[in-house]
Amino acid sequence: MKNSSNIFQYYLYQDSRPHRGKTKPIQKGLVISRDSGKADLSEEGVGFGVPILQYRRDFYFSGKSTVSNQGLIQCDWCWKKFYMNLIEREQFMANKIQLFSWVIQRIYNLLYLKGLRVPFGPLSRLFSGGKTSKDQKLIPMFFHVRDRGFITTTYNINRELDLVTVELDFSNVVRENLQNIFVSTELGGNIFTHYFDSTGLKLSRKDIGEWNEVKADWAIFYSPDIDLGFKIDIPASTQIFRGREIIGDGDICWSGFIFKLKPNVSKFGYSILLGRRAYLYNSISE
Repeated sequence: MKNSSNIFQYYLYQDSRPHRGKTKPIQKGLVISRDSGKADLSEEGVGFGVPILQYRRDFYFSGKSTVSNQGLIQCDWCWKKFYMNLIEREQFMANKIQLFSWVIQRIYNLLYLKGLRVPFGPLSRLFSGGKTSKDQKLIPMFFHVRDRGFITTTYNINRELDLVTVELDFSNVVRENLQNIFVSTELGGNIFTHYFDSTGLKLSRKDIGEWNEVKADWAIFYSPDIDLGFKIDIPASTQIFRGREIIGDGDICWSGFIFKLKPNVSKFGYSILLGRRAYLYNSISE
């Protein structure tokens, strides 16, 4: 079955474009756009196939990359190499990493590993906005550090179907003290406001939640305003979470999914289908 939308364009950047909101310094994955690579569909979201590494002390994001193609992707295959060299710290000063600023993150990691339901903010937004007094505020800041290896994400694009197959290779990651591997797929939170999955669950806006585990074979984020959505096929025995969050005037604005993988995983793949609601639903029976 062909996709009748034919309006999506695919972009890949060596820098962290599109530069929006809290995730401005983080390297993005494949960017989906209808407007010359701008953030019209992604807003502050990180795009498709973005890795995050959770170590004992910090979450590592990518602040540096190399790409097979820069800008508009006109071929059916491309890749991006994510160097995992960016961490976030909550501290009182922003000019350099402060001693013991890792403590808050360590406590969070320990609670999360024990299965306690502490807020799991999306990607880089952990502990944002914390206060210690009326005059002192903890500032969430990103810092470039020695990288923990690199991850290569390969994108295969079927333009006839608007189907993106994502494959990640974790072979070159530092495994010492690695707790979990995450893979994120996000688009814009103001745009994609409705959620459906194979269990019959239907949610909208705030009811979607920030991060809730998905127990389904597939799941969809959809925009009634523009009649477009994206459907993710969930590999068997894989843990995945859905989420949507909007804070401020576009500073945090995303809807999407994140896979949680074991630290010994070497390769992982999944697929994303884009299109109108009728197309996404008709594809399920094929």
